[in-house]
Amino acid sequence: MPKNELARQLIQEYHAMGFPCKTWVIDSYFMTKENVKLLSSQGYFYVSKIKRNWVVTYQRKCWKVEELYEDIAESEFEHVEVTNPKTKEKRHYLMAHRDVFVPKIGVQRVLFLREVRRDISGKSAPKYKKEWTGLVSNMLNERPKGILQAYLKRWTIETSYREESQELHLKGCMFRNIEGKYCFITLVFLAYRLLTWTARLGLSSPYHPDADTLGKK
Repeated sequence: MPKNELARQLIQEYHAMGFPCKTWVIDSYFMTKENVKLLSSQGYFYVSKIKRNWVVTYQRKCWKVEELYEDIAESEFEHVEVTNPKTKEKRHYLMAHRDVFVPKIGVQRVLFLREVRRDISGKSAPKYKKEWTGLVSNMLNERPKGILQAYLKRWTIETSYREESQELHLKGCMFRNIEGKYCFITLVFLAYRLLTWTARLGLSSPYHPDADTLGKK
């Protein structure tokens, strides 16, 4: 089964279970119009990276997302400070936004972001030269900063997966049957959460100093 078809099946199963979570943070691979139409039809909000070649309508004119970014005046970018939900580290961005019409999915809010560093004096400098990120969401009543803060929760998944792969050898499963694979993955996830919990309590240092960095990236 194709991945996006499987994703839609999982969305429907999740919806049938009646869980209270209403906001989906989506990988850019799954940011398809079919997927988000399904999410919207079931009353969910979502946020994801937007593909730069998507064609949108803004002020009765068709634009590629990249062209729309290039048309924004520098004075429209505002400085925002958000908190990494995992490390509690402060991150700084220059941000502008546009509410645009996207064929098949309707009006969407697009955020244009450039991450910056701030020195002691409070001055900002680009963290990555000429790099920008576009986010898209159907949360039209949410402040742009709130949309960005919601998206940052996805980064905690990326770093957790990297640590589970590198430190706990998630990809080293040798089981051949699916039940064994499920057991192995479950044990790795449980071990990771136990180790991050002990690291936050400061209990892991006497045994393995490197474990203190787990869950803090």
